[in-house]
Amino acid sequence: MCELNIRMINYFQGHDGFVWFTGVVEDRNDPTKLGRVRVRCVGYHTDDKIKIPTEDLPWAWVLQTVHTPSMNGMGHTPGFLVEGTWVVGFFRDPEMLQEPIILGSLPGVPEELGDPNKGFHDPNRRDSDPDKPGYNISVYPRVTGEPDTNRLSRNEREFPHAILAEKATKRKNIGNIPNRTPFAEPSYAYEAEYPFNHVWESESGHIKEFDDTSKKERIHEYHRTGTYYEVDGGGNRTVKVVGDGYHIIAGSDNLYVGGNCNITIDSNCNMYVKKDWNIQVDGDMNLLVQGNKREEVLCGGEETGFSYEIIKNGKKQISVDGDFTQIHGKKYEEHFLGDVTRNYQGVLSEFVTGETERHYTEGLKTFIGTDFEQHITGNSQILVKGTYDLDSTGAMTIDGTTVNINQGTNAATRVGDSTTHVDAAHGAHGSTVTGSVTGGSGSVKIGDTAIKVDPTEPKEALNEVETLFTASTIIKDTTTSSSTEENDRLSWNEVVDVDIDPVTTLQEDIGSDTDIGAVSAIQAREVISGRELERTTKDNPQDPDTLEAFETGESDRVGEVNNVQEDSLNSEGFKPYTPKNGYNKDGKLIFMSHTDPRISPTLGSKLEELSDSLGRKLTITSAYRSPAYNRTVAKGAKKSTHMQGLACDIIMSNTTIEQRKEFIEKAAAVGIQGIGLYFPANDGGYFIHCDLGGKRQWGPSGSRKSQYAWAKPTLKSSGWYV
Repeated sequence: MCELNIRMINYFQGHDGFVWFTGVVEDRNDPTKLGRVRVRCVGYHTDDKIKIPTEDLPWAWVLQTVHTPSMNGMGHTPGFLVEGTWVVGFFRDPEMLQEPIILGSLPGVPEELGDPNKGFHDPNRRDSDPDKPGYNISVYPRVTGEPDTNRLSRNEREFPHAILAEKATKRKNIGNIPNRTPFAEPSYAYEAEYPFNHVWESESGHIKEFDDTSKKERIHEYHRTGTYYEVDGGGNRTVKVVGDGYHIIAGSDNLYVGGNCNITIDSNCNMYVKKDWNIQVDGDMNLLVQGNKREEVLCGGEETGFSYEIIKNGKKQISVDGDFTQIHGKKYEEHFLGDVTRNYQGVLSEFVTGETERHYTEGLKTFIGTDFEQHITGNSQILVKGTYDLDSTGAMTIDGTTVNINQGTNAATRVGDSTTHVDAAHGAHGSTVTGSVTGGSGSVKIGDTAIKVDPTEPKEALNEVETLFTASTIIKDTTTSSSTEENDRLSWNEVVDVDIDPVTTLQEDIGSDTDIGAVSAIQAREVISGRELERTTKDNPQDPDTLEAFETGESDRVGEVNNVQEDSLNSEGFKPYTPKNGYNKDGKLIFMSHTDPRISPTLGSKLEELSDSLGRKLTITSAYRSPAYNRTVAKGAKKSTHMQGLACDIIMSNTTIEQRKEFIEKAAAVGIQGIGLYFPANDGGYFIHCDLGGKRQWGPSGSRKSQYAWAKPTLKSSGWYV
């Protein structure tokens, strides 16, 4: 060993020059997995594999470039040399010739295919054992009589690359699209000129191209299955996936299309949106459904949920060729602010199990083209303040056990009727006098001849539908808590409006001189709701009175919550937000010992989502407050959201302003509505109040005017009025 060390010292690489070699790679399955290859060196080894088998060849180290560190798995590892590659290098041990180092590979023009029985050849020939690893994949050279340079780089007509024909035959044509512009997969934009196309191809057929051909510059990356992306000379980008595609973005995703966007899906399309979905169309919107359409609005499972459809300054038309069914579980109202025309060309049936009322402030005309029948199982009453005419061109029959006119008590007679009566003044007592009625009533008249009338024929609109609906429909839930019959009925003049422009309403409420920024309609409605909530506790929302309370960290709170049972309910029916009740299983929310955890599951889930977004657990110093305890809090709001289980105070000690801003932005993103900042609070604590009681914000004194200057821009951009 000492002798060997002396030799290595005396003959280190470069001491007396380099001992060079050229050779052919015959094996790359390095047992050490260091990227070494076995090389048969010309002049040092024979081509007779019996004398020197491949397994007796020395392992050669492959010199890496400065672009790869060759350590800790970094860089391009292993080196890309295959069986049959001609290489050049030198021996690190010029005396022993057992440590070759490869400097690079040598391309050429192969004149014959590999012979697995001879040295200086690729041992994996096409006619070798099909079960042998690498069969028909790692066989080099594959062709003879042409340069080793990639065919895509050379672009020679007599030697076309297989990918050119493959991409042409597999080109996808989307086909005809009803009422849309058809499109197809663009043709392969390959027009390379040697030597400007820089190509990398793997042994299985993966390809990368960086083509610098003038005015035809391309970037192309191709998977052997046919999946690829390409950027052509015009900057157009094509992406094709022959299998399944996945597009996963942990943060936000923004897509802008300057021109048209065409999407064709051969099978089903499923979309799941966990929060709000907002669509704005500045032009027309056309929806064609060839099959069935189902629209289900759950309103979050809450009684206060709603579904609005507002059409401003426009028309709505519904055309149904088949059956049309509407089912309403509770109250249904229609309010028409203009004319209404209804046309029924078939049978109209109405079934009302409850009481029905109709109120008409103007005249009512009913035209019936044929017979008219009314069947009333109870009593019927007609009350007319003006003149009442009942005319018929045919016979009129009034049948009843008793016919009473003008609340009469005596039997009625007609002029000309014969009568038999007893008249004590003209005959003996009890005598009978026969005659006719000569005098009639001044208030009751009965004639012999019917008045001829010519009723107006039914309108032509019954047969010709010119306009289906000419009224705009504005719907709003007007359910009241009144138990009286009078108040439950909607009088004719009580027109219910929906605010179709909440942004303008908010601007008018706040004042035209105040900049509310670029708020959406949804944000505006939330702010309006929050301001209404403020008005329930004070007269003017601009006053510097408290919006929620002078909050405290409640660090000294004891007694009330220490003995809260896991199955106990707060005044709103909420159980403790703990794993035992199926909540907070990962411990993302930490309730301090003095804190009552009986909060709304909705609030709890939003806070857990906020914890995920911030990447840290949230420590809660105040949650549910009983009415009794709330009265003990300094200047506690009489209607505090803490008493509803809809609020939590989250400790924010030792946080920077940037961290607090991040909290505000992400709280808004998960749906937190009320937010109060306390740095410090009344008792010196540092925390942020979060609730679901309406869109509003305040500073440490409980008013907007006390809000911190550093917080206002973030609050405003997150949808709060500042």
